[in-house]
Amino acid sequence: MNLPVDEWGLDVVVSGSQKAFMLPPGLSFMSASPRAIEISKNCKSPKFYWDLDSALKYLAKGQTPYTPAISLFFGLQEALKLLLDEGLDNVIKRHRYCRDLVRTGVKAMGLTPLADDAVASCSLTSVLAPEGIGANKIRKVLLNRFGVVVAGGQQRLDDIIFRIGHLGFVRPLDLLSALAALEIVLFEHGFPIKIGQGTSKVQELLVEKEEA
Repeated sequence: MNLPVDEWGLDVVVSGSQKAFMLPPGLSFMSASPRAIEISKNCKSPKFYWDLDSALKYLAKGQTPYTPAISLFFGLQEALKLLLDEGLDNVIKRHRYCRDLVRTGVKAMGLTPLADDAVASCSLTSVLAPEGIGANKIRKVLLNRFGVVVAGGQQRLDDIIFRIGHLGFVRPLDLLSALAALEIVLFEHGFPIKIGQGTSKVQELLVEKEEA
């Protein structure tokens, strides 16, 4: 998603390699404004990884303060090539499109996304599981029968929601397959749905995009 840090006046923004960089966890990235850098120089709080002054000194030498995860740096190099070859504007548009595909599909199935459309994330879609089935049962059957992995809810949302990811290198056809599997699971567990009820709407969107 577009994040204009200067325009919005964001002093510090942190991300991780396991997000849209499509890598395993192990690397963090931080954007710091000039104001944040100046404040960090006068900060006397004990710190280790968050020692921005030390990180900047080593950065000037093309190094890191501590032993880096070398293998992840090579993976990051390839991930950045993919992102730049596609173009950042196109990457953002693709994630928005994938979000709309998933939300269209789950709504057409009679399910309710957790977040409203106005604040819907382009990285994943949280869906309220039907009462009487439960999110964890849906997740288990999706995995064991179809090899489809969806995340669960945490804390008070455990067994209440399941989360369909569309972050990173995900194709619309991957999402269509996942939604087709979800339809089957819902149908076989007594949810009032017809096979194709949601996926047909997604297919229509795919046809519209191709025609456009």
